[in-house]
Amino acid sequence: MFEEKGESEKTAKREEKSRERRGIYRNLTLISQFTLFMLVPIGGLSALGYFLDKHFGTSWIIIVCFFVGAVAGGQSVYRLAMKIANEKKEEPERKIINPRGSGNNPKPDDGEDGAARTKDLSDAVSEKSDD
Repeated sequence: MFEEKGESEKTAKREEKSRERRGIYRNLTLISQFTLFMLVPIGGLSALGYFLDKHFGTSWIIIVCFFVGAVAGGQSVYRLAMKIANEKKEEPERKIINPRGSGNNPKPDDGEDGAARTKDLSDAVSEKSDD
């Protein structure tokens, strides 16, 4: 009996570490994507501006191309950030399971059970929508 409890705690710890690692790798991937999304357009358009300046004998095209690249990169980063934010909203919340089995669910502080509180909340929402 004690071995089963110990094994379940070890399994829960392993799963938690695995989730942490996945989170770390995901964050590193996002940082590198943000960096590339900014550097590639800026660098590419700056290089184009440099060559156009050399070809036409001007000195202002590189500045324009740099800012156009910065705006394009910023727009790409913004799109990626919005995509990630929308994915987070759509993900269902995960309940953290305590291997010891102590109090995962918050208890109502005024003595009501959860069903009564849910009913009250749904009544409040329906009353507000009727107004």
